[in-house]
Amino acid sequence: MQSVNQVRQFYVAKAVQNSTLSAKGDVVVKTVKSPIGDTAIIFQHLGEGGMTASDLINKSQISSIKVTKASALAKSLKQAVLELDSNVNSGAPVAGQDYIVDVQVSNYITLADESVLVKFGAVHATTGMSASDFYVALAKSLARNLSRDINKFFKIYLTEEASSKGTVNSTWQEVTVTSSHTATSAFTGIIISELPQTDDYVVGEKPVQTVNFKVIPHTVIATGDEIQPFKVEADGTVALAANGVSIADGYDLADLEWFCMGERGDQIRGMGYPRTIRTKYMVDPTAEYHVLDICFFYQGSGVSVQKSEKQITIVVPKGASGHVYDTINSLIGKINSALSLSISTLS
Repeated sequence: MQSVNQVRQFYVAKAVQNSTLSAKGDVVVKTVKSPIGDTAIIFQHLGEGGMTASDLINKSQISSIKVTKASALAKSLKQAVLELDSNVNSGAPVAGQDYIVDVQVSNYITLADESVLVKFGAVHATTGMSASDFYVALAKSLARNLSRDINKFFKIYLTEEASSKGTVNSTWQEVTVTSSHTATSAFTGIIISELPQTDDYVVGEKPVQTVNFKVIPHTVIATGDEIQPFKVEADGTVALAANGVSIADGYDLADLEWFCMGERGDQIRGMGYPRTIRTKYMVDPTAEYHVLDICFFYQGSGVSVQKSEKQITIVVPKGASGHVYDTINSLIGKINSALSLSISTLS
């Protein structure tokens, strides 16, 4: 059984209403009488199980309120750009040398440091081999070796861009086991681009995580010296940069909803299958959500004077273009009005 050191309630607010809850996901901010004579609110929410009311939140007992944009919670995917170093043999492959590039995926089976998957690409450079032909051969080798694994961690591309590589465009050619490639002018590098690991996602059981990987080229012998032929960082790995693709925060928030709903009722989560508590969830993992977190506490008198921490998390779907922040800002406005606060709206 999992445990938490505070109470956390989770709500999905699809629309903010003034007084009446009519559709699932509706939420109302209601001012109520506080037993300690303070200004106080509760949230009334219509969920899959009907209407629920949050705990009472006294203004003086609010520790913090934080609003987070959906974009800030997205997971950015990465890519590595393999380029020969122009300072080694003028940027051409050294004939007679074996070029080997390892793609190392850490925490492959378990979270342990020793759980590592290593895939590689290898090319034997021959006399007269151009850098463009070399990139094609190495990309094909990488694609073949990566294709043998059940997990599809990466896509391999050839690029003709002259300098810094950005996102997939018309100058990139995807490399597969069966593909063939001809450059318009010349290929200038290889892109190893991370793929989203969303296909096997199971709420509460298998989270969506990014691939923890490194690209590590081996050295070659050039003019009698052992030297690194690729552009690398000080630690010998190829620099990683964002590839322009991100994973929506809906996956992580769906897992959080699963956990919080379990804490609300079914703490043993599935024990006794098939006679289990069936919970309907409201978060769409593929969607994007803004998040409002309110941390507050209960403090009584006498022996109950210690602060009992509580938290309410309200997630609000990101609106369509032009209305991205409408619902979350409406909710913030209702809270500000009820409690005379000045929580900043999103823009």
